[in-house]
Amino acid sequence: MPCRRRPSDEPNEPRPPTVEAALFESGRPVLLVPPTPPATLGTTVVIAWNRSTETARTVALAMPLLARAQRIVVIDFEDRGVSGPSPQDLSRTLAHNGLPAETRTVPNPHGHAGEAIL
Repeated sequence: MPCRRRPSDEPNEPRPPTVEAALFESGRPVLLVPPTPPATLGTTVVIAWNRSTETARTVALAMPLLARAQRIVVIDFEDRGVSGPSPQDLSRTLAHNGLPAETRTVPNPHGHAGEAIL
């Protein structure tokens, strides 16, 4: 069942560990949105590609969301990730499926990947 609320310490609300479990343990795409929904959502999708099987699986499961995007940016962190398909390989695969993908390489965030993504 989808979680439709922001994490909170209030009773009967999703707890931060629940959101973290959804992100890191579910093996499924997770859509996070701000408290006030923007006018558009999902026009630009960012994939933080680490070449792992788990990330590849999540991208495959997210194809219905990706198909609606106007722009897909595959982020590659320098000197980070496991061995596997390159971000360019992923972008080519997405483009082969008619999806507007591009690749961006960013410096190694040294533990601050979230900040680098933003």
